[in-house]
Amino acid sequence: MVIKAWNRLLRLPNLFILALSQFLVFRFLILPFFDPDELTLNFNQFLLLILGFTMVCASGNVINAIYDRHLDATQESHFIIPKYFSLQFCWMLYISLIGVGAAISFYLAKTSHQTLLWWIYPFSVFLLWIYSYKLKCFPVLGNLIVAAFTGLALLFIPFAFRENLNDLRMLDYSLWAQLNYRFLMLGIFAMLCNLCRELCKDLEDSIPDQAQQCQSTAVFYGIPTAKKMTLWCMFALDALLVLDMIRQPTAFNQVLAIVFALAPASYCSFQLYKSFQQKDFAHVSASLKFLMLSGLILFCVLYEF
Repeated sequence: MVIKAWNRLLRLPNLFILALSQFLVFRFLILPFFDPDELTLNFNQFLLLILGFTMVCASGNVINAIYDRHLDATQESHFIIPKYFSLQFCWMLYISLIGVGAAISFYLAKTSHQTLLWWIYPFSVFLLWIYSYKLKCFPVLGNLIVAAFTGLALLFIPFAFRENLNDLRMLDYSLWAQLNYRFLMLGIFAMLCNLCRELCKDLEDSIPDQAQQCQSTAVFYGIPTAKKMTLWCMFALDALLVLDMIRQPTAFNQVLAIVFALAPASYCSFQLYKSFQQKDFAHVSASLKFLMLSGLILFCVLYEF
């Protein structure tokens, strides 16, 4: 139970997926195309970058659990503060995570001469805090913030290596354009996929949210309207994947797009259309997490240039 409590507090699977996503972007879309000795960040610095970003997200999960403790108390599976962790301990953990992340960010900014890496850190911490404190129960906007943060988390990797990418533009414009297309598609895919998942989670939690007067998207607009909004987001995601499949230069890539992206996305859309109860929306949410992993592997590892 203690392990489950830690998992619930920090949301360890989500942290692992995010760290894995950033690593795959680096390993397959950055490292093969540059001399490792000329990269803006060396491998150890890059691992620190992932660790620092993980600290930000972990702190966001902790502060979210702190502000959600009264809401979570209505659901036994969500009830962790103060059942397993005291409120004081969670605040200390939150401050510690921010402190470690700040130290990593400052070190990377200084050693890589990228001051923006430092300034992005407090902005990210503030964004996750204000989301947990105020915007989580703000319809649509709260969902958009989480979705955008996830998409930008992946785009943060090419941003950290923007000097190397600028050099590549001068040497091989075609390859530079292909990489930037891949980065852009991956970022939009991650954002739309997580937006659909956030809306599904609102639908799943609509009853306890309403009991605690949390004006989530599902509570504010009602379940039928919120479900239609989620279906439109799924339609946008499906359309994006169809356009990406059409644009692929080889038949092999198009088959990969169908198997690893279009088929799972269509399944999620169909399941969402049939969903009416909380457990149904929970199933769709879990399926979208699988789609996120499948699409990540497709865009980073499987697609041929």
